[in-house]
Amino acid sequence: MENLSDTQIRANLRNVMNHHKVDLNKTSFVCARGVVRMVGELAKQQAFSGQELNSSDVELLERDIANQRGVVRVHMELKNWLRAESGTWSAKKEREKAQEPTEEEILQSLMETRIVPVDAYFASKRRRERNKQD
Repeated sequence: MENLSDTQIRANLRNVMNHHKVDLNKTSFVCARGVVRMVGELAKQQAFSGQELNSSDVELLERDIANQRGVVRVHMELKNWLRAESGTWSAKKEREKAQEPTEEEILQSLMETRIVPVDAYFASKRRRERNKQD
């Protein structure tokens, strides 16, 4: 099997991105020794902007890139998509809303790591409650 140059791999990647109708003006990618790094925002081309990407589209795109001849590894750092620990992709807006911690959860986490002394927190909480009553 012949090795492809990074230039040839990039040309193949542009074809894959066009096949998936990805807007190349919002996404950029580099290839070095078969390692592909994609950054930016993942969105459909202007002509297909009414169609939203979903997690299976992103997973399929990643798989298609990884399966290209000469590609060793794929890194995707996308502004509008996040990869869960399980490997699935989710839209950043949806995930941020779904996982936005409450004030109590943040506090509990800080107290467990001992960043915020427990006594200082409760004193601060009592002051806030008194100020609300006034």
